[in-house]
Amino acid sequence: MLDYMEQECQAVQQVLNERYKSHIEIHLADCEVQPGKDSDERVERPAIFWNALDCNFVLIKMADDEFQGFLFYQPDEHFASAQQTYSNAVNCVIAILQTQADQFGESQGYVSGATAADID
Repeated sequence: MLDYMEQECQAVQQVLNERYKSHIEIHLADCEVQPGKDSDERVERPAIFWNALDCNFVLIKMADDEFQGFLFYQPDEHFASAQQTYSNAVNCVIAILQTQADQFGESQGYVSGATAADID
């Protein structure tokens, strides 16, 4: 069965520690996913789960070199990064952290990419 390697877990932990400037506890889990949009098949895949700033994050290992990431505040309100899959865990974690930061900013009324000309 597919599983997370120790190095992947350590790399994810390091990114989170750097991002939040403190230790964020990660949890290994299994989740049921639909590998293809055109398929009704469900398969079990390993996942890393963590919670920070009232947000939940899930990093799913779809294959040895394929990762998907999601975040959610409520069970029925989830978000994903713009890119569907990533070839390594660290890039996927960075992408979903950026997605969360952008989403939080938008919820606070911040406009991404605004310049002084937009404000005048």
